Amino acid sequence: MKITIPSIALAAIATPALASFAITPSYEAYFYAGSGPRVNDRFIVNDAGGTPFEANGLIQFDISSLTAPVPSAILTFEKYNNPFLNGSTDESPVQIDLFVSSRDVSGVISDDDGITDPNEYSSWLANDVSSDSVATAIIGDDGFYSFDLTAAVNAALTGGASSIDFAIRGTQINFDDFHNPYFATSLDTGRLAPTLAATAVPAPGVATIALVGGLAATRRRR
Repeated sequence: MKITIPSIALAAIATPALASFAITPSYEAYFYAGSGPRVNDRFIVNDAGGTPFEANGLIQFDISSLTAPVPSAILTFEKYNNPFLNGSTDESPVQIDLFVSSRDVSGVISDDDGITDPNEYSSWLANDVSSDSVATAIIGDDGFYSFDLTAAVNAALTGGASSIDFAIRGTQINFDDFHNPYFATSLDTGRLAPTLAATAVPAPGVATIALVGGLAATRRRR
């Protein structure tokens, strides 16, 4: 028996186009326990075992222009040698880990040398910073170092967050001395600002503007 199969009209399904984003920090600072917080053209990150010389970075990115799932989110820093203290080298490297902060890091320390509550910084590290790092890199000679934050960014977006915050912490590998790598911030106009390069579907209301190199700037429509 001949069977006639009815024709089915297939609707064209548009696949959302991916765009590339280069996101610089909305907040960046480091806390040097011996002299208080700093917001300037560099991070100092080291591991001094809780002594007054310990330094940790704080950084925040606005991810409201992205929509999950994000196929790729890579954070890149430019590292250069500390002219005042021992910098890291390939022979004396430092392990740098990023930890998610559940608290807005811009409220942890002030933008000057003061801190409202002397215990606030320690409380933040103990209570608001994840116990497990989300990305790790071994920092040696000067150059560019990347951290894969894809999983962390997707988790934040899935949870409805419009920004993501991190603590940047260091661990000495060779204990011949304390090594203090410098990382450029967005205030250092002569170097690469910390840049979160993400590939994603733009969030609704976000226009993308193509830039050289395949990245895109974002502009949110009001």
